[in-house]
Amino acid sequence: MFQMLGVFAEFERSIIQERVRAGLLRAKREGKRLGRPPIKKAVKTRIIAALRAPERTEGVRKIARRFGVNASTVQNISQQLGPFVANQPSGEVRVRWVSVCGGSRSSEHRQKVTQSVLKSGDLHECGHRS
Repeated sequence: MFQMLGVFAEFERSIIQERVRAGLLRAKREGKRLGRPPIKKAVKTRIIAALRAPERTEGVRKIARRFGVNASTVQNISQQLGPFVANQPSGEVRVRWVSVCGGSRSSEHRQKVTQSVLKSGDLHECGHRS
């Protein structure tokens, strides 16, 4: 008896899955965008400006709250920027690293880049191949 109930439950579940897949395919065919809508370009530009501000005193959460987005959105934008120098709320200068070239960097390379970034304040694009 319980085995028959299990068979019916499986069958019903497979029908639901087919309907969901069919609905998603139809929506894609109609050109509808699936998933969470992207943030507006103007907001993203303002977030980038806030992250790169030379005298920044706000952390990621405060920036997110100010622009009405999630902190993970600001974090993702920050990671897309690559390595940069920013003043942290504590007043110290911090260099943020994101792997650009793929491989692991030597400490000598990191030290050289840190010095050049601190001098110029510009982004560093790692040109070597690992």
